Amino acid sequence: MFTRRPLAAVPLAVLFLVAGVGHFTKADDFAAMVPALLPWPYAITYVTGVMELALGLALLGEPSRRTAGLLTAAFLVAVFPAN
Repeated sequence: MFTRRPLAAVPLAVLFLVAGVGHFTKADDFAAMVPALLPWPYAITYVTGVMELALGLALLGEPSRRTAGLLTAAFLVAVFPAN
């Protein structure tokens, strides 16, 4: 049974899953956010899209939720300059 704490991960997981899909369906928009200092904006867009999908799924899994939370925090810090 879900408790309040794991349920709090669900909205974040949904957000990551939607954004991850967006990296593929609206690649032009996401590639435009990649800082000019970085090469291959489309490759970065696709890689981060896969990462967001993986993190979103991991946040929904009971055994992986804590690790996924820590990785999600690290990911958000890493992509902060583009956002």
